[in-house]
Amino acid sequence: MIEGATFAAPRGTGGVVLLDAGAARYGVFDNVFLVGLLDGEWPERRRQSSLYPASLLSQLGWSRDIERLRAARAGLADLLGLATGRVSVSTVAFEDDAVVAGSALLEDVADTVLPLTPESFLLGPVTAEAGLAELPDAVTLPQEPLEWLSLRRSRATVAPQRYRGATGPRAPARYAVSAVERYLSGPFKYFASSVLRLGEEPDDELILSPRTRGRFVHDVFRAFFARWQEDGSGPIDVERLEEARAMARVTAEEHLATLPPRDRAVERVWVLGSPAGTGVIDRLLTLEADRPGRVVERLLEYRFDGEYQLEGKEGPRSVRLRGIVDRIDLLEGGRLRVIDYKTGHAPARGQALQLPVYGRCAEQELDGRHGTAWEVDSAAYVAFGEARAWVPLDRRQDIAQAVSQGQQRFLAAVDEIERGQFQVRPSEPYRCVYCEYPTVCRKDYVGDD
Repeated sequence: MIEGATFAAPRGTGGVVLLDAGAARYGVFDNVFLVGLLDGEWPERRRQSSLYPASLLSQLGWSRDIERLRAARAGLADLLGLATGRVSVSTVAFEDDAVVAGSALLEDVADTVLPLTPESFLLGPVTAEAGLAELPDAVTLPQEPLEWLSLRRSRATVAPQRYRGATGPRAPARYAVSAVERYLSGPFKYFASSVLRLGEEPDDELILSPRTRGRFVHDVFRAFFARWQEDGSGPIDVERLEEARAMARVTAEEHLATLPPRDRAVERVWVLGSPAGTGVIDRLLTLEADRPGRVVERLLEYRFDGEYQLEGKEGPRSVRLRGIVDRIDLLEGGRLRVIDYKTGHAPARGQALQLPVYGRCAEQELDGRHGTAWEVDSAAYVAFGEARAWVPLDRRQDIAQAVSQGQQRFLAAVDEIERGQFQVRPSEPYRCVYCEYPTVCRKDYVGDD
């Protein structure tokens, strides 16, 4: 709307001024309203070139994705500091009847030092029919609208809870950590997979599914680190990087040979890289070399299964849980480093459960190993779908605080599960597009699509 119209230059010191983000940062305002913080627009998504790889474009002076993201964050920080009085930030869930996601920069708003005040707005009737249903009884209407209004008011205004995802209390169970994390992304998705135990529809794609690819990459990493550790090769530092790369390539080729021929070539480029891009193995080994230090022992795909003490808001609590953590590094000085591999993106900070819960379980289960008491020193996702693959759990807070908050999220989710709360409430509406259970989901909150 703003870009498509021409406005006369404002005069005086009062009134409302409509500006785009680029021009607004040069003004002085009493109150600022940032509207429509949508994914793809804040920051604006740039289309990837189908002819030239990003590595080549960066050598020609094109800015990298991470640099554009930093610039967008700096621009948002400027806008948040514009007003002398108040800044309001809003987003939407629908645009032109399509489900949209909020901007990733909204997390930066939550991390600001400015005081935050959540607000809700009273919405009026959207349609004429809805407005008619809200008329007071004293209003006189013709016969036909009056009959419709009487019928509308005779219906129950609140559906029974069993129609809105409430199944009633459930007995405590042994919880899979990854499943509880799935609950935070969408309670009904957890209900379909873990309670109803419905299977996912098989993939008919000509390439490996994301889950199969993830399992393959995990197997390659596990086999490589097991071989490196058995050889007693020590830390992977700059001096040993080429040696580690050679061993990893041999390990990857052995696993690639087990894939069907149609998948082998594609996965080889993704795992080992090509002249146009870096493979996931090189990215992982570079991260290893950037974090020097003696590793006493690497525990690969370590399995947890038992009863553990987690710290909630009301104090310690015993929970039965199970799970497999991709890697635990036992470092010098009784320090633990917990690592989880992701072929895509790291989970949002408000939904991350595996690292904090596995870290606390590792402290309890490994106590006394090598004659040492262990404590979580760092935890990170190695997410190959991110511009920076190393995504630490404590990005903007102390590691102890991040682990504590993760435990509280886990226990809060378990409480909702045991109360039988399985509403259709995805953390982001766009997740409905990729859900494995659309045929059994009511999707009341978004209608039919």
